[in-house]
Amino acid sequence: MKFSDNRLTSVFPYFQLQLGALYPREEIRKQAKMAIEHLFGYDSIFIAAHPDTRLTESEMLQVVYLMKELKTGMPIQYVIGKAHFMDLELKVNEHTLIPRPETEELVSWIVNDFITGSSPVILDIGTGSGCIALALKKLIPDANVSGCDISSNALSVASQNADTHDLEIQFIEDDILNPVLIKTVDPVDILVSNPPYVTNAESSALHTNVREFEPHQALFVPSDDGLLFYRHIISFAKEKLNPGGRLYLEINEKFGKEIIKLLEKEGFSEVELRKDLSKKDRMIRARYL
Repeated sequence: MKFSDNRLTSVFPYFQLQLGALYPREEIRKQAKMAIEHLFGYDSIFIAAHPDTRLTESEMLQVVYLMKELKTGMPIQYVIGKAHFMDLELKVNEHTLIPRPETEELVSWIVNDFITGSSPVILDIGTGSGCIALALKKLIPDANVSGCDISSNALSVASQNADTHDLEIQFIEDDILNPVLIKTVDPVDILVSNPPYVTNAESSALHTNVREFEPHQALFVPSDDGLLFYRHIISFAKEKLNPGGRLYLEINEKFGKEIIKLLEKEGFSEVELRKDLSKKDRMIRARYL
């Protein structure tokens, strides 16, 4: 099995040996911690306090079986069937994008703008696993939150996540490029979206675990028009935002200036572009009327 011994901490060099060709060292260490917690229930604090905890042969075999899937390039979140987002443990699978830290920053921006005592109506376009909608409902309990997605399979996962966390969200199956059902929803105070924004030309730059395993429908624009979804979302926002309502977008770092111009052309004000923790242009906020 290529373990140096049966101590708990031997999982880390084993992961490095098996995955060193696929990921940088810190990512491998993160995956090893996730595997240990998933398989044995030991968190980082336990690992640090009890590094010499002995694994049984059966437990070591569990690690080996999990590694067989990881070595294909499959993201560990899909292998273990869950991901963490804003203190929520969420079910994920091949029908949903894996929630990312940049999207947590977008949610934090919305929450920090929230006025205490109000009950905003929020719509999340392209909800996927429901991560944005669920986090907003948890952090703004009086909000009325809905999420829409074109994928019925993704919405099934989102609904399961809402049930798991006892959060009331209305989920709607619809296509923002040809909206029907969401056109009938009541006006909203906050419209948020992390739409597909990777162009086909950029696909080769993606890591294999993203390009080969995450849902292309949620990643790629169906042409090389990187602004396609943003034009449709902005047009929809003009129809559905209450006066003074806000639009929040996660964006492709290459298209920040173009999206700002588009928003201003369509009558939005107070347009602000923010960078993520990696110093890349990643999110935009704008107010309508």
